[in-house]
Amino acid sequence: MSAAALPALGGTPLIVPGNGSLTVFIDFPAPGSPSQYIGVDSWGIVDYQANASPAREYRFHHERRWRFDFAWPLYKVAVEVDGGIYSRGRHVRGSGFERDAEKRNAAVLAGWRVLHFTPRQVKSGAAVQAIESLMRMAELEKTDLKKSTKDSYSYLLKKHVVPAFGAERLNSIDYSKLKAWVIEQSEEYAKDSVRLQVAALRTMLQEAVNEGILPVNPVMKLGKFYRSAKRIKEKIDPFTIEELHQIEEKCRDRFPESYPFILCMARTGVRIGEATALQWHDIDFAKNYIVVRRNIPHHRQVETTKTEASQRKVDMSPELAAELKIQRTEQKKKALADGKTFDAEQWVFPNEDGTPIFYTNFLRRVWHKVQDQSKVRRRTPHDLRHSWASHMLAAGADLAYVSAQLGHANPSITLRIYSHWVPGMRRVTTAVLDNGKNASNLQALAVGKEFGNSERP
Repeated sequence: MSAAALPALGGTPLIVPGNGSLTVFIDFPAPGSPSQYIGVDSWGIVDYQANASPAREYRFHHERRWRFDFAWPLYKVAVEVDGGIYSRGRHVRGSGFERDAEKRNAAVLAGWRVLHFTPRQVKSGAAVQAIESLMRMAELEKTDLKKSTKDSYSYLLKKHVVPAFGAERLNSIDYSKLKAWVIEQSEEYAKDSVRLQVAALRTMLQEAVNEGILPVNPVMKLGKFYRSAKRIKEKIDPFTIEELHQIEEKCRDRFPESYPFILCMARTGVRIGEATALQWHDIDFAKNYIVVRRNIPHHRQVETTKTEASQRKVDMSPELAAELKIQRTEQKKKALADGKTFDAEQWVFPNEDGTPIFYTNFLRRVWHKVQDQSKVRRRTPHDLRHSWASHMLAAGADLAYVSAQLGHANPSITLRIYSHWVPGMRRVTTAVLDNGKNASNLQALAVGKEFGNSERP
């Protein structure tokens, strides 16, 4: 039965025999596609036809040659058909099982959801329900928003939007109500806070438009009502160089496993999530830089960097480069002792179990303690970033260079945050562009005229 001849079916999945295959129809609520189907041929191949066709033998890892049997990259959903389980195939032998486990863990850490089936399960149709459920879930969750953004929007909606509009029907939320709400919020909250509240509400109501619940999104052209709100400048509280050295020395003495992690943040100005997400292939010792490619926020899900500009190369200081070489050597020795191969995909700063550093545990078990023991006033790990930028600028580093190293979209952002630390940031008179010689002559002329002498000098 050809795809063109397939009837549009809804409701309960229907199994229809085809030419040497089974075709399973499943109705998904995907826009622009009233029905999709999963086909299972006699060799146990799973196929999902819809807005997203599957990629076969999909390589999901940019360094390793790991591949999924079938994958829907748009949804980050994959299917693996594991054969040879009854014939002592490679999947059930010790070394094969270990390699499969490594591949599966890498897939999970990269955000993939993978279903595993035997050919018998696929051919019998037992796999259909699991695939259907997962694809429905993926369709509902599919969005361009990162998890950290979703979490932020969720908080803003609960704190600000629900109290204001929770009792309203969606079609009753009009421009006048939104305008009044934004003006009220602007009187109490900073400009950026109100902007994020509006963005969260706009995103939510856009989903209502996409689902056909609302004809248009009413959250439009509201910026002019909160642009006049106060802007709260981020408070910069950097460590002195002496304080930094005290913390580093105490950490090396009491928490040596965390010393390279703290040193990396202190010498490069990377965000803690960016440092947490570093892998060994991100570090180029020959050219002496680190490539920042990804971020691991507090929820521990690997994401892209905060902004496009945040994907960057940052220079290493000699002290940091030397320390990271030692760190890499130690990890290679440990892998050899454990009978494993050192992998460039390993985290540079792992926990004991090989997973990325857990932010909350790091704060409680190391960061707060090392500051207290160093008798340094407590500040956040983010202040290591502020410290790097402040001391670099105070030492005369080029503003554009510091801005690029920090991953700011443009130097004006850096200047707004660190203006007090830039040498020469003082009031300059309008005479700065005047020609010195002409200015002196004109001044003499002005004095002469004041006393009755009108000749130009």
